Amino acid sequence: MTFVPIDGQPQDVSDDPWLDMLFEVVDINVSEERITIECMASPGSYDMGFKLRLRRHWKSLFDQSGEVATLEASPAIITSIGKATEVWEGYVAGWPSGPSEVVDDPDDPPWDHAAGEITFAAIHLGDKDVDLAKDSTRLKFFHEKRPYFELFCNVDFPVRLLAINEKDPDYRQNMQRAFYRAWGQSN
Repeated sequence: MTFVPIDGQPQDVSDDPWLDMLFEVVDINVSEERITIECMASPGSYDMGFKLRLRRHWKSLFDQSGEVATLEASPAIITSIGKATEVWEGYVAGWPSGPSEVVDDPDDPPWDHAAGEITFAAIHLGDKDVDLAKDSTRLKFFHEKRPYFELFCNVDFPVRLLAINEKDPDYRQNMQRAFYRAWGQSN
């Protein structure tokens, strides 16, 4: 699996770069059903990070014929770990805004996350069943509340790396708003 590392400060980037972030997995707690990981990165002279809780076992997205079998979504919860998450929110907030803002659908449910958390609906994009305690995989996160946005999460536990990549720069302003709401304020 190939990841794009964080290689500069937000102010060093051109008009509309993709916001792709690489984190080291510094702690893993595994149970039979769930996995909780703590991730950290140091793109400059500061540390930033978060905790992510996911289902441990994921079924293939595809059936034997290669057709999409199921879009079984499961919660993925990104949780604050204090100052390092506030720094991450500031890093994302400092990135240039995307080319446009995706307008929220008024039928989307309102924000109702616990303080310091954002919950996503996650799907596994891989072509085989995986155990996140041992395998690498690609996930897609959908923030199905206002403001709506999508992220990719690539996990490579054998080498202890996790990448959070924006799905599309058009979602960036919504992501920045959600991150600020979850972690940019005193919670």
